[in-house]
Amino acid sequence: MLSDREKKGCYDLLNALPNIELLSLCDTVTSRMIKVDGRKEALKAIVTYTECPHQLLKRQKIRKDHLFQYLARSNIIVSPKTEKFVLIQTVLKSWGSAQQNVQQDDVEDELADDLDLTDNDDEAASQKPTHTQTHKETAQHLAESFVPWFYRMLNACNTHYVGETAGECFGAVHFFRDSKLELQLCSDGHVTEKENHSGSDVISTRLATLISQQNLCLNANITAEGIRGISDPHGLVVVMACGTVHRHQECLGVYKQQFGLARDPHSDNNWKIKFTKLVLQSGAHSQQPSLENSDFPQLEY
Repeated sequence: MLSDREKKGCYDLLNALPNIELLSLCDTVTSRMIKVDGRKEALKAIVTYTECPHQLLKRQKIRKDHLFQYLARSNIIVSPKTEKFVLIQTVLKSWGSAQQNVQQDDVEDELADDLDLTDNDDEAASQKPTHTQTHKETAQHLAESFVPWFYRMLNACNTHYVGETAGECFGAVHFFRDSKLELQLCSDGHVTEKENHSGSDVISTRLATLISQQNLCLNANITAEGIRGISDPHGLVVVMACGTVHRHQECLGVYKQQFGLARDPHSDNNWKIKFTKLVLQSGAHSQQPSLENSDFPQLEY
């Protein structure tokens, strides 16, 4: 159990994490056994299910810059070149934690954190996936966190939207400055309109306008058939999503969307959208949209 001082410290530190990374960390800490709605519940779940503070701080999603900035806000000055394990020791000391001795080998790497591969159980260790499998599962994990967060934020551009919001505004900050958008409107499987845009400001405005002016809501299929994440060796993650398109009480059709995500080293290494392609298909559909539906235009990846 965390002390009150440790809980407060965890809340203060975690508040600096972007929503998508906070939700992903919540999945890791709770082994996806707890479903949360929004940032506030994610924070509570992480703190509640963290048994020891050093186990939380050593995770990859708690990066060096998070620890350094937290210490700076707490008026504790350390060198910017300080190793992560030393930063963890400093934070634990400021919280008065019982265990303050953290070694460099104790700090988890990125893949171990994302997949929670630190279980000491022999059987679990014997089933540890290969490097290729690990990257595949990590990309899928990111996709499953990104998709609900993105559409909660985008749908909030519709003033008539009554669903849950992401807790932050949709805008250019979520795209790289040179990002690209391809927008297709389809009917009966044929493209009727096609647009191409570039630039973070232009793209975010076009998507927000599409949702707000048409009073649309994109309801993603968040099952395994509706979300897919694929990574490449260079760090790019391609996310595929699909779902239904709604206006008020009417279902207008279905959609598919592809995203190319990459980390931005100039924005605390947060994930941003490098490119996206959105296909809207009008008309009635008799089955739940999935990425494998043959009657829907296919996206290449």
